Amino acid sequence: HTVLLTCNTCKPTEQTSVEKIQGIEKMLADLDSQVIRSKDALTAHRLFEMAVHKLCHSYGIRLCVLFDEFDETYKKMPREVFDQLRAIRDANKQRMLYTLFLSKLPEKLRNPLENESFYELISSNMLGLCPYSRDDSLRIIRQFEQRREYPLSDKMRELLYYYIGGHPGLIEALLDLLKENPRAAAQMS
Repeated sequence: HTVLLTCNTCKPTEQTSVEKIQGIEKMLADLDSQVIRSKDALTAHRLFEMAVHKLCHSYGIRLCVLFDEFDETYKKMPREVFDQLRAIRDANKQRMLYTLFLSKLPEKLRNPLENESFYELISSNMLGLCPYSRDDSLRIIRQFEQRREYPLSDKMRELLYYYIGGHPGLIEALLDLLKENPRAAAQMS
């Protein structure tokens, strides 16, 4: 379904006519409605495979599938689904790739032997994000403050940044600690 939504933002260029984009949108909408009607995981997988093949081969589109906030799904998804994702990518080499956004390394979430062929795809192309800059860290701290309804002083924000060094996971963990244990905040000052 996300592919359809993304396709709606396509703009015609010299290489893609309005008719071509409309054809892609119709094809994806038809496949999407078949998935919704079937309510069957196997059918959904097959239709996804068909959509990828058509996009890559019939329309000449290079496709990147993004899996955002994927930690829990990566842990729990059946091996067969990973096998199918690998097979779809192999059938569309040089035209398709997957990008996973994980907060932990994949091997910390799941034994690589449990989804070996898919893990091979991602293991050699992992990128870690470096710590946030001071300004970004302070912005993230303010966002967490608002979400948790836990306001901090400018001095406390600066102290947090000093202690966490811009590491995203530590921002959240330290703020949770401070909110749950007010004495810890007093000790930091």
